[in-house]
Amino acid sequence: MMIGVPDDRERLRTTFDSAASRYHDARPDYPAELIGELVGLADLRPGARLLAAGCGTGKATIPLASRGFLITCVER
Repeated sequence: MMIGVPDDRERLRTTFDSAASRYHDARPDYPAELIGELVGLADLRPGARLLAAGCGTGKATIPLASRGFLITCVER
């Protein structure tokens, strides 16, 4: 157990880790239009550096990376 993390949160983290590929396969992708809207509203250009906090299995990170963004992902 991590210091300061309640047992139930640690158990949930372990559960997700063991089911991440099933979660990724079952969860729908974000629509390309939504990613495009995000990129436009943030005025992002290819090569921009992004920080993805809580990127999980990469459902948002992968389409952003495919548009040429440099992404640092952080997971607890």
